[in-house]
Amino acid sequence: MAAVRTRIAFAFLVVGTLTVATGATRSQPAPADPALAARIAAADAAAGERLASQCTICHTLDAGGATLIGPNLYDIVGAPIARTAGYAYSPAMAALGAAGGTWTVELLDAFLASPAVTILGTRMGFAGLSGEADRANLIAWLRTQSAAPVALAGAPIVDATAPVYEAYQADRGRNYYGDNCGLCHGPTGGGDTAPALKGPAFQASWNGRTVWELFNYTRRFMPADAPGGLEDERIARILAYILQLNGYEAGPLPFRVDRASLEQLRFRF
Repeated sequence: MAAVRTRIAFAFLVVGTLTVATGATRSQPAPADPALAARIAAADAAAGERLASQCTICHTLDAGGATLIGPNLYDIVGAPIARTAGYAYSPAMAALGAAGGTWTVELLDAFLASPAVTILGTRMGFAGLSGEADRANLIAWLRTQSAAPVALAGAPIVDATAPVYEAYQADRGRNYYGDNCGLCHGPTGGGDTAPALKGPAFQASWNGRTVWELFNYTRRFMPADAPGGLEDERIARILAYILQLNGYEAGPLPFRVDRASLEQLRFRF
């Protein structure tokens, strides 16, 4: 045990952000480092989800996922260190867990930057993410992967699957909608000779479905008098306007013309 204590003490000397918080908690203060706090507050969880694909080589990320080379990472932000029963953690990691350590944002940021330096003797072979924004994005997404995401002062939970658009896209989309859709779907989406694009009927039909499905349908079959005649950027702006009609608020991220991104976004009403 003495050797383990020495190793853990040395890890604290090397990385000042490595701290042990006793007792489980579902809330954390904002990171003490103002720069880290700002990165987390401005993080792009959708970008973090794409980065998470690197983790799936060794970890599962879904609730109840199996242990692979590494333990399951669902609900990891704020979780106890070394929480997976039966997993062969390194002595250093196990000692942090036994001391009541939790995966704080500071610790995750440091560990993702350099696992081997942050927790000396770790068995995690990943070299680390050098990009500060990449680490913040990944942490932001991991934080959403929880039935009860940990509260973090100054950093609201952002649903990585929520449809997004910028205000200018909806503003331009209103004009494109009027030129290409309004005659059949009604001047403001309420329906006419074609189904409504807002309200209970539209929401019941599209709730839970991906934004890609609507984008691809529009790309293939619209407008009715010239199927496939709309450019992708024009479709993106029309759909931004449809999102606005259905109560989605504009944000800092644009509606992207990117199948991989649109397949991750789901209508939720």
